[in-house]
Amino acid sequence: MRDALRQFLQAGALGAAFSFFGTSAFAHHTAGSGQSESQRGLTNQGGDPLLRQRVALISGLTRSTDQPTLNPGTTASLAVLFNFRLHERFYVGAELPFIVVNEEDQDHLLWGYGDTRVGVRMVVSDPKQENSVWTVGINFSFPTRTVHYVPDPGSQWLLSPHVSYVRSWSKLYWFSMLHTPYEIRPSGSALDVGLSSALGLRLGGGFSLAGGVSADLRVLSVCREVDGRGVCVDGRATETDRPMGALLASAHAVAAVELSQNWSMFLGGQVPLTQKRDVAWSLSLGVERRF
Repeated sequence: MRDALRQFLQAGALGAAFSFFGTSAFAHHTAGSGQSESQRGLTNQGGDPLLRQRVALISGLTRSTDQPTLNPGTTASLAVLFNFRLHERFYVGAELPFIVVNEEDQDHLLWGYGDTRVGVRMVVSDPKQENSVWTVGINFSFPTRTVHYVPDPGSQWLLSPHVSYVRSWSKLYWFSMLHTPYEIRPSGSALDVGLSSALGLRLGGGFSLAGGVSADLRVLSVCREVDGRGVCVDGRATETDRPMGALLASAHAVAAVELSQNWSMFLGGQVPLTQKRDVAWSLSLGVERRF
């Protein structure tokens, strides 16, 4: 089992590396910064909200809507994640994504490498008190994608500070995460505030289940104009139905199983709870090696 999973991880890493040299893809949509950041944060946790050293391979399937993206489509992704401990309290990580897009008005699949993400997190509570942990961190996404959207918002930069809290008991655990992603595009910038929370249950035999809700609020949109900058009342260019004050909410759930002392697998999904939505649904499947 370990040899098979090790080969699976190696194949995913190789595919992500090859995607740097893939041909450019063209698509009509681009994800919104708020709900997308919330979804990514939950997916990347892999059913375990505690910080840990690991290498993970996560595959995802997401159906976007025409509200923020102008053209709905289905995106399959394969991402390699790394998380390393530099000190008892400090962790650094990276995410290398490869994506395949199937849009409604295209008769062929589009593929390429996505934006690379790096991040740092710090445990601010006593690291020896594992039943109650506070962490703060910041994620940074920079434009390395070979996928060029049409109409394209251009290179996207994302800065996302966040804070999280985990409370654990013998069978139950609860966690909450607050993040404030700030995305910058040539057409303007946007600030969102997102809050995610979930309750988990350890079932025994290495199985666990968790579920909760997340909400994202558009706080500020700034347009880039010819003579300067101005507030975008109805959203930035390429965005629809995303005015200031727009609230997006979704429900999420994840099931995880411990394969051995260091290996685990997880399956998760999200569905929207509000009429305003970036995605119609999303699914993720992952495997991780802790060390």
